[in-house]
Amino acid sequence: MKRGRIIFLYGLTSCGKTSAAERMRDMCDSVLFCSSNDIFHDMISGKFFAENFWREVARTIGAQYYAVRAMAEAGFDASVDGMLLDLPEYRELFGMSNLEMVQTLFAPYDPLFVRFECPPEELRRRNLARGDRGEFQSDEQAALMTKDPPADLVIDAMTVFPDEAAAMILDAAGLPWHPSEDDEDRARLLRSVLYPLTPEIRPGTAAPSLHCHPRRITTEVRTGSDAETEAVVRELTRRGYARAVRPTEGFAVLTRERDGMVTETCRVSSDDRFDDLSPRLGELVRVRIDRPAGSRHPEHPDMVYPTPYGFLPGSLSADGEETDAYLAGFGDELSLSAGDEIFGTVSAVIYRADDREEKLIVSPPNVFPSPEELTAAAEFTERYFLSTLLLPEKNREKSCGCILFRMTDGSPEVLLIRESSGGVWGFPKGHMLPGEAPEDTAAREVREEVGLRPDVRDFLPEADEETERWSRSESYDVAGGRAKDVLYFLARVPRDRTPSFPDGEADRAVWIGPEDDLTPYGLRPERRKILGDAFQTIADMIG
Repeated sequence: MKRGRIIFLYGLTSCGKTSAAERMRDMCDSVLFCSSNDIFHDMISGKFFAENFWREVARTIGAQYYAVRAMAEAGFDASVDGMLLDLPEYRELFGMSNLEMVQTLFAPYDPLFVRFECPPEELRRRNLARGDRGEFQSDEQAALMTKDPPADLVIDAMTVFPDEAAAMILDAAGLPWHPSEDDEDRARLLRSVLYPLTPEIRPGTAAPSLHCHPRRITTEVRTGSDAETEAVVRELTRRGYARAVRPTEGFAVLTRERDGMVTETCRVSSDDRFDDLSPRLGELVRVRIDRPAGSRHPEHPDMVYPTPYGFLPGSLSADGEETDAYLAGFGDELSLSAGDEIFGTVSAVIYRADDREEKLIVSPPNVFPSPEELTAAAEFTERYFLSTLLLPEKNREKSCGCILFRMTDGSPEVLLIRESSGGVWGFPKGHMLPGEAPEDTAAREVREEVGLRPDVRDFLPEADEETERWSRSESYDVAGGRAKDVLYFLARVPRDRTPSFPDGEADRAVWIGPEDDLTPYGLRPERRKILGDAFQTIADMIG
């Protein structure tokens, strides 16, 4: 039977070894059993500690060593989260010192000794921040620690964070692992690191980064003044962060690296004049092209746009200009020139830690480029920024349709159709195609599904709007882990037109009035609401 590996972590209380051990357990891709002194202390009644505290500490820790040895003998990898205390009680109970026990029991299992070091003043600060330790508890333990213990790896707990320590230890132990720290974890850690400073610390995101580490954590630290910003920067720099080389205006950007690649960006500022375009992920937008594929950057003529680039008319970014968008996934079937407009779905947001402005990446509706394809669309300019790719939680299909109505004896009737595949009642609709405007999709789908031919000019305007057409939307989950967003327009059709089913997607149609019973049709709540809004709009129009 293969023997397990033992990893022995030791250091004073609050030095970070327990946090690192928990990260090791979560990050390790093979089973790693993690044991701590506290777990074994809790196995016996506290009354024995009251009688002879240090004797019971030695007894329970010794029991832990034997248990871990047995686990390794059984083939399990295990870590020990503990302290090397030089207590006479070990010799009385086991005939050897704490260090001799560890070396003797663990010798056959290729032990990795990892020492955590941290300055006394930082340990006192952490003890106070935790609230469950005495301020000088680490100092008291230091007087009892074994002098000059062995160490295969030394962790500077002042500048190395728990996830980084876990990665270093697992690497040294030869165990497979994956990153596990996320933005919420890092925000909590920064709150404890910056105590007693009290800035607002907000998680950013853990997402694919462009041109650096495959995955990057972002964190936002909002301070109350420029002076507090500088205090936060000084403290984080002391803890291993590096200030970004790229100059910034009115804020600071700090980074952390692993193996020469940026793994985290932390933006520190006393104001909130930054874009947050993440709510637009999955949204259907209109892009006006101002730099077609093959054009040159106006300020850097050596930069050629490999894909069309434009902006969202009327949507402003933090720099006071209209929100910019790269296009990805449109292929060569569409020839786009400056001034052309095209509809698409926001498939990614580019977060720039070292800029106030964010960018969008827009793809054809119902086309879902891979992160690699999205990165390639923006790589030629984003390589100069600390950029991170924010992706939607799920891909969103885009469909458009019509609420068709006719007037019968002065009263409105709306068309409901039944899907032939699932028997669901609703309104004619279907997927948008690349290059199609939503109104064009809606008109085309009505022709294909029910054989009627509404013209875009038949679509009703929104109340008190001459140019904005009436529209309502619904969203629901579909197969494959996706969501579907459907945009409906309100269109009038002549009284004498009869629906048909040329493509076979629907098999029944019925005209209903505002007072008719909807129970037989089982309309979902969103569709009932849309139908009610449509009848009200028609009533306002004819009333």
